[in-house]
Amino acid sequence: LNFQSNNTSNKLIYCLVSNGGQDGFDGAGLKSNVIVEADGRLIMQFSTISKGADVGVYLRSKTSKLPDFSSNTITDNAFPVRIAPANWHYLDSDTDYTGNTNDLIDGIWSNGTQLSTVTWQALNIPYRLPNSIENWTQGGITIQAGAEITSQANGGIEVEQDAFLNIAGSIANPVIMRGDQDVTGYWRGIRFNSNNASNVATNLNISNGGSRGFDGADRKANIEIGSANGRATLSTVSCTLSGGYGIRIQRDAILNATGLSFSGNVLTGNQESGGIENDNI
Repeated sequence: LNFQSNNTSNKLIYCLVSNGGQDGFDGAGLKSNVIVEADGRLIMQFSTISKGADVGVYLRSKTSKLPDFSSNTITDNAFPVRIAPANWHYLDSDTDYTGNTNDLIDGIWSNGTQLSTVTWQALNIPYRLPNSIENWTQGGITIQAGAEITSQANGGIEVEQDAFLNIAGSIANPVIMRGDQDVTGYWRGIRFNSNNASNVATNLNISNGGSRGFDGADRKANIEIGSANGRATLSTVSCTLSGGYGIRIQRDAILNATGLSFSGNVLTGNQESGGIENDNI
């Protein structure tokens, strides 16, 4: 099934879609039970998507929409969903994404900077970032407690200008951010490069960052607070297995932090028991 129209009557409710993906609908050869592309829109509720040749549900463009996506079962495909991080907010925690060859949300590049304010819910499988930087310049991201974000090699998240990143873990359900492979310095990590007071990370376990930097200077860290008046508040954050520092604070950036812990990072730094490299010291 291929949805390319923006018609609000595009709906799959209490449906079973199986055995699709014999071939794509154009020369790109995208194989999926359900594809939403271009400015297409689809409401999908209480439906089962199974036995796709590659993907269960494929959202091809960041302009494609999955409003009212809830309480579905996506199983027995190679991947349950392939979708850009710009659209991860459409995915709901009541859907079951398990039982696929690869139980993860397969992220594709969002193709440019993002302007929206979104929430990524905690799903019963991890999200996986693509091997590129996901960049927010306005709006921002809230990551719910219990969510797990993995990344392909050299992927990363950066907020700048007026945007924010709010990682809202809890003691019982921390947010986990890690490489797709448990390798020291596998992905870039995250960069707070805005002065937004909502740049907050609470109860976060972040590991395997610091594969490379976010700009030509190639500073490596799990978390970087950028020099463009960057600011962040971190509470109960564990930084491990970075290819550089646990945390890097560039000159004129501001970090307010409590309850930090560090282990297994390649570089030790000059602050906080060797876990932070602070360019302001």
